[in-house]
Amino acid sequence: MNSLVIIDYGVGNLFGLKQACLAAGLNPVVTSDKKKIYDAKGLILPGVGSFSSAIEMLKTLEIFESIINFANSGKTLLGLCLGMQLLLDKSVEFGENKGLGLIPGNIEYLGDSFKKEDNVKIPHMGWNTVKVKEEYNNEIIFQSLPKEFDVYFAHSYWLKPPTKKYVFTETKYFNVKFCSAIKKNNIIGFQFHPENSGSVGVQLLKNIFKG
Repeated sequence: MNSLVIIDYGVGNLFGLKQACLAAGLNPVVTSDKKKIYDAKGLILPGVGSFSSAIEMLKTLEIFESIINFANSGKTLLGLCLGMQLLLDKSVEFGENKGLGLIPGNIEYLGDSFKKEDNVKIPHMGWNTVKVKEEYNNEIIFQSLPKEFDVYFAHSYWLKPPTKKYVFTETKYFNVKFCSAIKKNNIIGFQFHPENSGSVGVQLLKNIFKG
């Protein structure tokens, strides 16, 4: 059984993510093989690009259901950036498209949260601060990290959860707070890129899959 699998479905910074995992003391396998995906002890769903294209590729490779089955097995699933968004119910990117439906919530266009005169740059690109919600300060995910830390973002869409129940961290972009990390039981999602976030990103990966 592979201890950790990074799903290769044609999107995402797979080399950088694998290097970050190796730095965290993990030994990931990069694959699109559905049996290896289900048999893994831990699973990472990366992602860069559009929601609709990513969902289509998961279905073409016949791993859409494999990911759902894996999540339902209780093993740890981590979604990154677009990969996090795919965990949710649906997205409005290029029309309404259904996601994996593993965590309640919808993906909406970032620009709709601002007025035109605000002159907010879309996408939200670069380093920004993540603030851990107080009730989750002692979670093993954030072990050896401060209550606030900087990570790297690159996204034009973001999560609007129907409830704050699963919101793990928040980040402020101009005058709007948004959910930058979400968790439901064994399923975790980061809107940011840990593989581009230096030692903080490495520590997060280590905490999740070795903690």
